[in-house]
Amino acid sequence: MAIAVAVLNLWSSIGSSISIAISATVWNREVPANLEKYVGHIYNATERATIFGSHLIARETEPRDLIKQGKYTLPRSFNTLTS
Repeated sequence: MAIAVAVLNLWSSIGSSISIAISATVWNREVPANLEKYVGHIYNATERATIFGSHLIARETEPRDLIKQGKYTLPRSFNTLTS
């Protein structure tokens, strides 16, 4: 019985790791594109990378509503993966 539980835990861990990797890949592809879409006319690529890399900076950056749309809106492709 212990072996069965260990194997189940192993497969659960592997599945979890794969889903985290997929989510991170989607997030790292979509959020910079969204930031460019919403605030690309205001901030250059280096500034957008700084906003993407720090929640603290993103929270204090204006215009707040556009930053929230670009950074915190769940990417559309992620919704289709999880539906």
